Amino acid sequence: MHKYRLETERLILRPISVDDADAVFVWAGDEEVARYMVYPTYSSSKDVRTWIESLSDEDYEFVFVRKEDGLLIGSGSIGPDRDREGYWGFGYDLRRDCWGRGYATEAARAMMEFAYKVFGITKFSSSHAKPNRASGRVMEKCGLHFVRYGRFQKYDGSCQMPSMEYEGTYMKKGVIYIHGKGGSALEAEHYGPLFEGYDVIGLDYHSDTPWEAVEEFGDLFDHFREDHDPVIVIANSIGAFFAMHALKDRKIEKAFFISPIVDMERLIIDMMKWAGVSEEELKEKGEIETSFGEKLSWDYLSWVRKHPISWKIPTKILYGQKDHLQSYETIRDFATQIGADLKVMEDGEHWFHTEDQMRFLDAWICETR
Repeated sequence: MHKYRLETERLILRPISVDDADAVFVWAGDEEVARYMVYPTYSSSKDVRTWIESLSDEDYEFVFVRKEDGLLIGSGSIGPDRDREGYWGFGYDLRRDCWGRGYATEAARAMMEFAYKVFGITKFSSSHAKPNRASGRVMEKCGLHFVRYGRFQKYDGSCQMPSMEYEGTYMKKGVIYIHGKGGSALEAEHYGPLFEGYDVIGLDYHSDTPWEAVEEFGDLFDHFREDHDPVIVIANSIGAFFAMHALKDRKIEKAFFISPIVDMERLIIDMMKWAGVSEEELKEKGEIETSFGEKLSWDYLSWVRKHPISWKIPTKILYGQKDHLQSYETIRDFATQIGADLKVMEDGEHWFHTEDQMRFLDAWICETR
């Protein structure tokens, strides 16, 4: 038996052992679980033990152990696909009371990552009995896509039906960090330890306006997305505002927004009041420099009014109660509008930078990711 041990956020994948026979029988002996598996329903843990004893060192068979309670909740395997040269195939099954919680996807991705890191495998395959669409969704979440119909048959020939076959290329998990005004792509380094197993990069952008961001961000994101899936976005302040315009139609698993600018029109109007500038004056002059370092622009205000935010990506928002740019009511109403989870730090500012603020930010990400 192999000696590899894998770990995910919620699971430990370790080599299957004959000592696991009783636990494996919980799902291998369940007719509902075995319904769409190639093996027939096992009649005893003794039969399971016999199967485990038959495995060789070249069988990369794992059991999935849930970290929170040490329960064996499923098993899976990965190895060369005899029908597709250069591909490795994988499969999985779970206890019925653990269905629908994302465990299969988590375990399957771990096995794919194992094959990629240890053996350099980049092409993967899998299949499921046609009625078993839940398994198909797992394969799609792992980056595979449907390629053809085939034939499903149990080892003993007792059941035959059409199957759906999937293929795909291994995609690394990725995080893109988008800094705020005056920030740097190097700030992304802070988030690396919070997203173990992900490639974390900072978006090194040069846009000063949302319409420039629409042009620039899309190309940068698409290039990163070519070999990363899923992709998570972390965006700070105006970086979040730019992202919501530039990346609204991209495939993003979730977004973390820190002190996001969500009502730019209100912010510009507030700055006009601070500077004692009327709309008529701004429209006439086009641009006005302020004493507090911001340039007011009629084109910017007009663009914002013509392009309201439309953002449907699952989102978490962190807000500091001492934020001087956006009111709590503005953030709260926006979070409600897009269905985002909102977290408020009482002593937080618009710029999260103190030791306490960064500790709070890190805990928020770890709790919600």
